[in-house]
Amino acid sequence: MPILRDTGATVDVISQKFVDYAKMTGEHVWVKYLLNDHLVCLPLAEVEIKCELGHIKTKAAVTNDPGRYVLGNKTANLFKDKPFLKLEKINAVMTRSQTKRSTEEDQNKEAEMEQPEEMTQFEIDEEILPQADEEFKEIKQLVEVDSKEFIESQHQSRDLAPLLNEAKTENSSKPNNFKIKENGMLVRRKIDKNEIERELIVVPEKYRDQIKSLCHDSTSGHLGIVKTKDRLARYFYWPNCYKEVEEYVKTCDPCQRVGKSNDKTKAPLTLVPIISEVFSKINFDACGPLPTTPNGNRYLITAICLASKYPDAVPVPNIGSTSIIEAMIQIFSRMGFPKEMQTDQGTSFMSNLAIEFAEKFGIKVTRSSVYHPQSNPVERFHRTTKRILKILCIEAAPEWERQIPTALFALRTIRHESTGFTSSELVYGRNLRTPVTLLYEQWMNPEDEGNNVVEYVFQLINRLKRC
Repeated sequence: MPILRDTGATVDVISQKFVDYAKMTGEHVWVKYLLNDHLVCLPLAEVEIKCELGHIKTKAAVTNDPGRYVLGNKTANLFKDKPFLKLEKINAVMTRSQTKRSTEEDQNKEAEMEQPEEMTQFEIDEEILPQADEEFKEIKQLVEVDSKEFIESQHQSRDLAPLLNEAKTENSSKPNNFKIKENGMLVRRKIDKNEIERELIVVPEKYRDQIKSLCHDSTSGHLGIVKTKDRLARYFYWPNCYKEVEEYVKTCDPCQRVGKSNDKTKAPLTLVPIISEVFSKINFDACGPLPTTPNGNRYLITAICLASKYPDAVPVPNIGSTSIIEAMIQIFSRMGFPKEMQTDQGTSFMSNLAIEFAEKFGIKVTRSSVYHPQSNPVERFHRTTKRILKILCIEAAPEWERQIPTALFALRTIRHESTGFTSSELVYGRNLRTPVTLLYEQWMNPEDEGNNVVEYVFQLINRLKRC
């Protein structure tokens, strides 16, 4: 393997095909390539270099390079006493002094080769490593807080003192939104969109930063300001909480790195028929190409239910007809066979195999307009999904395929603007339990709410009518 010396590189870079997976350290480093303004997060691996300069153990960033090893300044400093380029002097005649000097150099080299080589351990500076993710530590700290400790924090908070006084005073002329429960916990009463009264936990100052992180980061999918506010407003409250959440999302480091494209002004769209049955119409599309995963997948076959906005995605190696049909079967195993599905006019969706597949299962197929992605709602789902995957790859692991369940979980548990409900509520009758829900139950210990199937069906019909 050729070794190239790069005087502008801080760390070493090695090709992935020369690295044993067991040597991966689990650390990551930010690398900026030449003529590229974007930073790339690469994993670090332990490597051993054996060459004429010596034997050294170091760490290198792993990339998909064709097969060269780039030697950076950090490792090069360990060889500072040894030249990297061996220059040969071309003389027509060698003098006696030159011959004597050359003989002494050869003897010194032989003596150095006979001595045992020393292994040098090289550590990456902290300044080039990404900051450690403290989110799971914060979640652990929140779970360790019991109800008694949390209630004491509420009563000791100066910021919540006016709310406690308001909850203690009963004034019939003025409605009181705050009350103190039997166990002493301060809650705020709120009527949600379903006209159901909910009790929100009033959070003291010491837990607010961790609550904001829990409602926005990791399993919450780093969604926007509106969706983060909605997730918080389901369980928690404190004075000026919406303004603080807005500032938190605007200053989120992974969100700023990935960015968001500005929406341009679009022409008004024509109303489409209202779908009144869940999973009766499903929109499909292909997303990619994405970086190749260890399983060889480069594309995502995405689907979204037009009635409930319930999303799904399956990674595939290519967008051939066979791969798309196999992905559809996986999605249909979870959603059932729809009455109608909508796709674009791509070659794979227009193939004879895809048409025959739809005809055999009695599925009506509609096509989106050419060069008009606005006619297919799943296109908007692509932008959100890719943004979430980018952020999760920065936070956790660089393999986007492993982050798909987390991204889908975040999208299924957040309220959709067009329906006013989460897709899980419209499909399952209740929202899925998220880390925010678990923390709420840890402190509130709510009673189980059980609904039979008949009540759920009637509630679902009423919700779809209101959508």
